[in-house]
Amino acid sequence: MLGEQIRQMDKPVPCSLKEILSISNIVECDSPKKPSKEMFTWMNKDFDQLIDCAQSLYDEADMSSYGGLATLIGDYIKDLSKLNWKVKATIGKSFK
Repeated sequence: MLGEQIRQMDKPVPCSLKEILSISNIVECDSPKKPSKEMFTWMNKDFDQLIDCAQSLYDEADMSSYGGLATLIGDYIKDLSKLNWKVKATIGKSFK
């Protein structure tokens, strides 16, 4: 859906995972054998970063009058924030 919104604005869309990873600043876990709490803590930080990036995109889409993109990103932020809240509750950070 995001790709469709970007194409509707006549902008290029990354077409491969390799291309997407080359423009991403999220670092993949170096080892899958970590304690669960540590992995959930990293996930929480990644979600916080994704939410911040999505908020910036939402603000830019809204200022540029791209209502469809803003709605899509707003829904994404809402869903990701809920998931992040669940992760925070799992690691005991939900009521800071």
